[in-house]
Amino acid sequence: MNVNIQTTKVFRFLENSNKRITIMQGGARSGKTFNILIWFLKRLQLEKNTTLSICRDPFAAMPRSIMKDFFTILATNNLYDKKKHNKTMSSYNWIENNIEFFGLDDQHKVQGPQREFLFINEADNTTWYIVNQLLMRTEIKIVIDFNPNINEDHWIYTKLKIRDDCDFFITTFLDNPFCPESQKKEIEQLKYTDKNLWRIYGEGLIGMAENLIYTNWEIIEKFPENCDEIFYGVDFGYNNPSTIIKVGIKDKLVYIHQDLYKEKLTNEDLIKEIEIIIPFELRNATIYADSAEPARIEEIKRSGYNIHPVKKGKNSIKDGIDVVKRHRLHITKESVNIIKEIKSYVWKEDKNGKIIDGEPVKFLDHSMDAIRYVLSSIFTKEKVVVFTSDLNYNPI
Repeated sequence: MNVNIQTTKVFRFLENSNKRITIMQGGARSGKTFNILIWFLKRLQLEKNTTLSICRDPFAAMPRSIMKDFFTILATNNLYDKKKHNKTMSSYNWIENNIEFFGLDDQHKVQGPQREFLFINEADNTTWYIVNQLLMRTEIKIVIDFNPNINEDHWIYTKLKIRDDCDFFITTFLDNPFCPESQKKEIEQLKYTDKNLWRIYGEGLIGMAENLIYTNWEIIEKFPENCDEIFYGVDFGYNNPSTIIKVGIKDKLVYIHQDLYKEKLTNEDLIKEIEIIIPFELRNATIYADSAEPARIEEIKRSGYNIHPVKKGKNSIKDGIDVVKRHRLHITKESVNIIKEIKSYVWKEDKNGKIIDGEPVKFLDHSMDAIRYVLSSIFTKEKVVVFTSDLNYNPI
């Protein structure tokens, strides 16, 4: 069985890397995850009875991200064999080798048996302690990838990049000939709208954000049970992801969880997702959605859901953001795309670098819009007390 798939510069970097550790820093759509997976499939053709661990934090994010990519590669190249796929154990047998998937939120796996090969995906979201545990239990090769939405004090730079047994590469969307033109144009727009986001997602370099919109947030382990009220926010998309977020109010605190973040959904597809996400007992929960899509809202309403368009005015975005900023946002750690967006959600700047009041950069803002729809609808524009908590959980 041969792996003979079109690859990019990421794959060639790995082919030429003789170090024990290879770090792939990349911007948006650089193709790093796909090509790392392809490289491991090819590399394991030379092995027998070895284990490749593929992991990220948290596990809940994996079926929609790296596991989806892995099985897409196999399926589109007629390499998938369902008999070799153990869905219960989240593993796949590849030419007498075991490929296992697990989340870095599973301490038993992190501190479990040794392996020969390791791939840590989106490594910027986890801690040095966890990564060190994995490295000590890996014999042959370690590959790490991440988006540089971090600072120079991150462990990737202070603990790993400086090592003699580590290679470090940077790739961008320009290194990926398979990146769709529409997505290339979207990324290239950042050159003219936000220099910081262009550095991160366009050039694959560390960002230097000085105009972040939200700093009033923290990461929590799980969404609370028995909320006083629950609402949902929907941001429609097709080429961009459709987004559904859940907002819970408990003891006057705001809790947020990502329920959906998926591209290429028709409205029929979206309704099916809503049927899965919103349980029968919450069918009457209020859903707030973008008023620019009245036909889609009406179709969802006719399917039996309590969905409403968000009222918009001249200053609705700025006013909505002001409402969101009055509350401490407690975001579940499984909400990886919300966390990714909020870390890079910034005000737009003019050509002189001056912030344009009330105008966010339109890039990676789908969950941000959905959050704004809900909070600006359920809270008045009058002065609201900012409720905080004693939690201080930070994955980095």
